Amino acid sequence: MRRITDPTGRFPERLYYDNDELDNLAEQLINEFIIKLYGKLVIPVPTDDLIKLIERDTSDLDSYADLSVEEEGVQGVTSFIYGSKPKVRIAASLWEDRSGHRLRTTLMHEYGHVKLHTPLFTSKGAQTALDLFPSCCESQKCHRDTIIHEHQTQQGGDWLEWQAGYMSGALLMPSNHVCAMLDQIGRRNGNSGSAETGSPYALALINTIAGAYDVSKDAARIRLIQLGRLTKGLYQNQESLF
Repeated sequence: MRRITDPTGRFPERLYYDNDELDNLAEQLINEFIIKLYGKLVIPVPTDDLIKLIERDTSDLDSYADLSVEEEGVQGVTSFIYGSKPKVRIAASLWEDRSGHRLRTTLMHEYGHVKLHTPLFTSKGAQTALDLFPSCCESQKCHRDTIIHEHQTQQGGDWLEWQAGYMSGALLMPSNHVCAMLDQIGRRNGNSGSAETGSPYALALINTIAGAYDVSKDAARIRLIQLGRLTKGLYQNQESLF
């Protein structure tokens, strides 16, 4: 991780993590937490345990929050308080989704903010924290369309949302675990465990990952793109299979 100039102008400096750093951090966090609970890694991670993970690192979690007072589409809010642990609110409406996928993704998206961005406000070593963030409390409001978004990048736009979104996928679908599963599938099928975006084999891989990790097909697809397991090719110009 390093500090660089924020091209958006939102902050004088921003935090930059490369993908490997985020993958390693997420895998270490989820492995240590779940193994401490069960003595082994449990996949998919139960939703109740995702909640416990957030509760461990926040001063307050309201997982049934009324976010109707926020602008339309806000499904999660992380409030950073200088000198204290952050507070997280999750829209109560997410519990109405029978699959629970949106809830799981949002929980880990907000946890991404907690783990990656809290030090900007609370770290004793952050000598410029008060200069960078003069307000004693600031909130990151996360909209439905930005919690999972294929076209977000770390180079522009809301980099905090990109980082939290990447962490969400990495926590729910740890890179080494996913790649080991894909390699096993590849050996069984006589290929590399990768597929061309939009192909029938890509659909099969996405369905497998979505089912194994209890996430949506969109979340699984984006994660496979991040890990380089979906590549452009013959099918790249076809419409989405979903």
